[in-house]
Amino acid sequence: REGDTPNAQWHFLGSCLALWVNWVAATAIGAVLGAGIPALRGWGLEFALVASFIAIGVPALKTPPLWGAMAAAGIVAALAAPLPYQSGLLLASAAGIVAGLLLESRRAAAPR
Repeated sequence: REGDTPNAQWHFLGSCLALWVNWVAATAIGAVLGAGIPALRGWGLEFALVASFIAIGVPALKTPPLWGAMAAAGIVAALAAPLPYQSGLLLASAAGIVAGLLLESRRAAAPR
């Protein structure tokens, strides 16, 4: 409700400044550390995209069926990479879904 928090704009400004300082510091650290990795420019944005998805996805892997689905999809994606039209990604997605469903149904059927 409006008016409940006096000087709310200063709290907002403080949190925005803290986030901005953190963002700039992390960017500077990344630039310095990234300069120390040889041939990083050759990896391109494809690597950054994959690294971002790994950083987002790994914390969500909390159960064995999720780990199994990730492993199955990763293995199939690596093996099917040479297929035309990037159809290996479609196969990897299907393998991950099937593996996850099988492991989850096995887990649900197991006595506790």
